[in-house]
Amino acid sequence: MSSKKGKSSHPKRDLIGSATFRWAILETIYDSNPAISEKFSSGSYGENVWHLKFSSRTIFGAQSNQNQFVLELFLDNSRLPEVEVELEISLTSYTKEFSIVKNHYSVKKGKSITLLSLTNRDKIEKAYKISNNKFAAKLHCRISHYSTNNTHLNTFLCDSNDIQVCEHKMLKDLGVIMKNNKLSDVDLIVKRQRFHAHKIILASRSPVFMAMFENDMQEKLSNMIDIPDINPVTMTKLLSYIYTDQVENIEDSVEDLIAAAEKYQLEGLKCICSKVILKKLDEQNVIGYLILADRYNALYLKDQSLNFICHHIKNLQKMNGLDVLTSSHPKLLREILVKISNTTAG
Repeated sequence: MSSKKGKSSHPKRDLIGSATFRWAILETIYDSNPAISEKFSSGSYGENVWHLKFSSRTIFGAQSNQNQFVLELFLDNSRLPEVEVELEISLTSYTKEFSIVKNHYSVKKGKSITLLSLTNRDKIEKAYKISNNKFAAKLHCRISHYSTNNTHLNTFLCDSNDIQVCEHKMLKDLGVIMKNNKLSDVDLIVKRQRFHAHKIILASRSPVFMAMFENDMQEKLSNMIDIPDINPVTMTKLLSYIYTDQVENIEDSVEDLIAAAEKYQLEGLKCICSKVILKKLDEQNVIGYLILADRYNALYLKDQSLNFICHHIKNLQKMNGLDVLTSSHPKLLREILVKISNTTAG
């Protein structure tokens, strides 16, 4: 389970990233189906994926029954098994603020935390617009990530420089293994070019490769994988990431790499590609990169592209930059309009 931590128990911390999410809630009070927000991301490179759920439930009592409104935050995905965050939550009606939560939490991947639990119906009905049994409110969520300097690490005999050297040597050694044909046990065939690889490394890094080698698929039996939809240059860089967690000179092939990252479920590589793209984001290319991010589930890139569009919407309208979305990607156009509406309302 996730746990809330008091401020006094925290060592010195440095802010390493934050994200803000706004959500307009319209929930039927007596409906058993919860209201679920779209997913949003946070962290240095958007590596943490979240969503919010607002639900109503009936509490049966001896004298009378009560309606309880519950707001939960879910950590859907993360590179870490547990994430330490500071949350600032404000839930407001269209006329006044009702409640604020600001606390530190440790949230485990795949788990949720309860942010608000409201049971006083009279107070709720006075604070929020309720008509036709509809609950209407706006939610503002800010997530801040911190790094922690753990003093117990100083008890080790080696300092941080020693650890860094060890890490670099490991990456270098894995890079040598990648280029060495010895002990390889699977071949990747890309446009008639053969790449020698190691099943254990591919499987440990990619759930897709793991599924291939765990099940009695053709790839497992033949020790050969035909990959027709990736070019050799992209495969070279993909393997470099898989073996060493690093990719060099990816600017020219970043779009192909982000597609490969989605295919093989390499979220870390997707984050690296997103970071490269964001450095060159402008009014000429932002719509194209928004479409790319949506196609390959690059949530951080998509979120930042939407933010960019909201801040440059007047210029984009003058350039007719949104026209391509009208016919080919109406869902993205609706998301832009919702984002603008929430930003303006916030």
